[in-house]
Amino acid sequence: MLEQLVESWQINHRVTLKLLDALADDALQATLSTRGGRNVARQLAHVHEVSLMLAELRSKTNRNAKLPHFAKGESPTKKQLRAAFEASVHGIETSIREGWANDGKLPGFKRGVVPMVGYLIAHQSHHRGSILLTLKQPATSLATSWAGVCGIGINCSSRFRDWQDHLTAAAAKKIAEDAE
Repeated sequence: MLEQLVESWQINHRVTLKLLDALADDALQATLSTRGGRNVARQLAHVHEVSLMLAELRSKTNRNAKLPHFAKGESPTKKQLRAAFEASVHGIETSIREGWANDGKLPGFKRGVVPMVGYLIAHQSHHRGSILLTLKQPATSLATSWAGVCGIGINCSSRFRDWQDHLTAAAAKKIAEDAE
């Protein structure tokens, strides 16, 4: 069960890296905020910082490891984000393993190791969704980045609609089949 929990965390990490790798450099600066909210790079930095905060609070090993942090408001590069995510994924894995060895208990997190991992996955998923929503808006220059994330062609907007229609039709067919 421990290895399944660690693998779940690592799958979440790989999905975040897939998004990061698919982004064009200029996409990191995209934002829908008109009042100074986080751009894509800052959202990804925030995701890393929250993971790091929990890793350091829950594990003495992580507190002593000197894991990389971003300053508030900093917009890191893809290279900096990738290195940071590699550090924080290992930090959380350390916390998972230490908590598991302590009957699932984590210092300062009374619900335990499994709910912590669930929270972190939900938090990262929320921000990945927010990033994708930002990048899909007409105000951003995302054609190549969105195509890379979707894994579909260069003319992403029309192909995405075709793909979305296909998925909707396939889902409707599956629901109808399951109802029979």
